Amino acid sequence: MRFQLCLFIIYVNTAVSIPIYADDIVQKQMSTIKTVAHTRNFTKLLTLVSESVFEFENWDTVREALENANLLVIDTKFRHPGIVAKVIVNGDRLSDMEFTRDEKSSTGWILSRAGFLECLLDNDSESFCIED
Repeated sequence: MRFQLCLFIIYVNTAVSIPIYADDIVQKQMSTIKTVAHTRNFTKLLTLVSESVFEFENWDTVREALENANLLVIDTKFRHPGIVAKVIVNGDRLSDMEFTRDEKSSTGWILSRAGFLECLLDNDSESFCIED
């Protein structure tokens, strides 16, 4: 009887579990970031984007770039401590981004590295763009 109960619990556990895909998380996170960037609420934006992303630029410039970024996510992987994604920026440049888990974030994830922003903001520099 215990064995059957154990099998039943395992069955229910696996039947109810929902797979989590990294690309879905990245798409939803970027959609949320764009929406919040459009509202110009810097405090809320900081719950979705790490302060280190704003380190070298004016926050309004970064906010505009986040709002208007045209990104195509082509590859995502769960990699400790979060998700690493490769994106095509504006249809012609390959770059990367990284999300990490964050309890303070409204979505549970925070954009911690955004190489694609450097591609957008500093067109002369290829340092953050990945060469093909």
